[in-house]
Amino acid sequence: MYGITRIDNDRSHTHSWVVVISRKRKTYFGSFSDITYRGKNKALAAARCYRDAILAQCPPMTMREFCSILKRNNRSGISGVCRYVSNKNDNKKGEPQCYWIASWSPEPRKTKHKKFSVKKYGEEESFRLAVLARKRALKQLKGYFNPGMAHGKLVQA
Repeated sequence: MYGITRIDNDRSHTHSWVVVISRKRKTYFGSFSDITYRGKNKALAAARCYRDAILAQCPPMTMREFCSILKRNNRSGISGVCRYVSNKNDNKKGEPQCYWIASWSPEPRKTKHKKFSVKKYGEEESFRLAVLARKRALKQLKGYFNPGMAHGKLVQA
């Protein structure tokens, strides 16, 4: 269940539902004990109400929004676009090949790349084509990002 986890620990006599939702570097937390709410089902109902109130105020990020976050180590200025220098000397002169690459994840645990040769298109044009490919790929993304699921599985709207 999105944002809700069950805790049953007989040693500490803890039996409750816990809600944890993170939005824009803020974490919302609530604990709903079976004893306080007089039963497991009533505690779950209270946890769902709390979670739904948070989600109404702070809806989850779409996959498109999540994939557009610029990471600290980004050097191109565009999320999902990077310059790559191949170590392989594929040409006759022995020079390394340079590319601008667009990357995206169309579904969990799958990554796609599209590369544009600097030699073929030039530095500026290969960068522009990579940015365009990335924008087109992001338009295809659907669903919401769920950090509670392994590797950000999609949660359909």
